Amino acid sequence: MITRKKVLYADLVEMSSPEQVFAEVLQIMKLTDKYLDTTPVENVFRHICALYRGNYRGYRRCNTHYHDLRHVTDVLLALARLMHGAHVAGVTINRDEMNIALISALMHDTGYIQKEGDRDGTGGKYTQTHVTRSIDFMEEYSRNHGIGSAESALCRSLILGTSLSVDFEQISFSSPTRAMLGKFVATADFLGQIADRLYLEKLLFLYREFQEAHLLGYDSEHELLVKTIGFYDLMQTRLLHTLSNVQQYMQHHFRVRWQIDRDLYKEAVNHNIAYLGNLLKKHQKNYRKNLKREGVVARLEELEKAEAVLN
Repeated sequence: MITRKKVLYADLVEMSSPEQVFAEVLQIMKLTDKYLDTTPVENVFRHICALYRGNYRGYRRCNTHYHDLRHVTDVLLALARLMHGAHVAGVTINRDEMNIALISALMHDTGYIQKEGDRDGTGGKYTQTHVTRSIDFMEEYSRNHGIGSAESALCRSLILGTSLSVDFEQISFSSPTRAMLGKFVATADFLGQIADRLYLEKLLFLYREFQEAHLLGYDSEHELLVKTIGFYDLMQTRLLHTLSNVQQYMQHHFRVRWQIDRDLYKEAVNHNIAYLGNLLKKHQKNYRKNLKREGVVARLEELEKAEAVLN
C-alpha cells in the first residue's frame, strides 16, 4: 500500500493531454466492468474533442479558457473514478447507464461553444444559459448519432444536475440508481475543476466569462477570488447533503487502482483552497505574481495586451 505523501493527484495522469486522460478513463471503465462496450463513449469523446478544437461542422473552436476541453476531461476522469470507487464499495451500476453518465460529462458544458455564425464575443456570454444550451446540443447530437430517446432523456437529467441554479431534488430521475448517477456527475463537475492544479490560475479566466455574461456580484478578479472561499464552503454542504457525500468513493478507487489509500481529490482541493486563503492574506495587491503554474497568467496578460491594441 502506497502512503507516500509526495504522490499527488496530478502525478498519476498527464492532465493536459485529453487523449492520455481518456486512456485512463477507458482503463478505469474496464476495471469497473470488464464486459463494458466502450465504443459509445469513445465515439462521443472523439466528436467532443473535434468540437472544442474547432473541427466540428457548424461550430466554432472553444474560446472560453476556464470552461475548456481540459475542464471536460477533468470532470470525465473524476466521474470514472467515482463510479469505479462505488463499484469497489459494492454499489451496482448498470453498464448502459455508466456509458450515458460518461457521455453526459463529455457534453455537460458544450453550451459554451458558439455556433459558426455567432461571432459576437466568446462563449462566456452564455454562462447563465449554458446548461440549457448543452442539453440542446446533446439532443441534436443524439438525433444525429443514433442515441435513443430514453438514453437522451437520462442524459438531459444528468446534465441538468450540474446546474447550481436548479434544485437537484426536483430533477426527474426514473429510479434511485439514476438519481445516484446524477449525484456522481454533479460531484465530479465540482471535484474535477477545484482539484485541478491550475484551478486558481484559471479563476482569472472565469472572471472574464462572468464579466462577459454580466453576472452580478463580481466587480473584479480579486472579488471573485475572495468569494471563491465562500463558494467552497457552500459547496461542501451541497456535496455532503444534496449529493449524498458520494465523494467518499474516491478513496476506494485510489486504493485499488493505484494502491494509494488516500483521497487525492480531497487533498488537492484542500491544498488549492488553503493556498488561495494564504494568497489573499499575504498578496492581495500582487496576487497574479504568485499564480505561476504553466504560464496561465502569462497567456491571460498576452490576451489583455492584444485586446488593448484592438480597443
